[in-house]
Amino acid sequence: EVLIIDFMNTFIRAFMASPALNSNGNHTGGIAGCLKSIGYAVKLLNPTRIVIVSDGNGGSMKRRKIYPDYKAGRKTKVRLNRTYEDLSNPDSEEKNLKVQLIKTVRYLDTLPITTMAIDHIEADDTIAYLATDYFKNSNVTIMSADKDFLQLSSDRVKIWSPTKKKLYGCAEILQEYGVSCSNFLNYRILEGDDSDNIDGINGAGLKTI
Repeated sequence: EVLIIDFMNTFIRAFMASPALNSNGNHTGGIAGCLKSIGYAVKLLNPTRIVIVSDGNGGSMKRRKIYPDYKAGRKTKVRLNRTYEDLSNPDSEEKNLKVQLIKTVRYLDTLPITTMAIDHIEADDTIAYLATDYFKNSNVTIMSADKDFLQLSSDRVKIWSPTKKKLYGCAEILQEYGVSCSNFLNYRILEGDDSDNIDGINGAGLKTI
């Protein structure tokens, strides 16, 4: 059983949810939240191998050459209800994010797991390759709140959503979306993806289709 973790999806979600401080007054919400989320999945799924994947340098470059507006305007939103004043503006928020991100990566590097980021390749593509090809003889669980990964679901590949606390296989996808695993990619193409700034097809929503 292999657990493949979408690192930035996991870290950003934790960072945005918690502005917590440690006993020294350092901001550690992203670090603690990310590690707790990973630990919860490990205990639940009991994998024999863990692979944590991040975007490589220039990971989106190829897609932006094809579609210049890809992920345009995407950025971490400032949480206006932050408890502490020094997290209330974009500059300090961005600096704090980077500090916690670097520390989290260093902590993960001390664990008996595999971490990877391949230059010019997005984490999504690396994860898809690992799940469908590299580990093709193993059962695989992908950990991410990004529903794009549901298109990879099969009798061998499942998706763990840490936000919904739900493990998705083909039966769960059919029950929740009314779409089979084999058609989920087509559904996402027609629907589009707001987070990546990709429009869907007007008038071709899920109910109409």
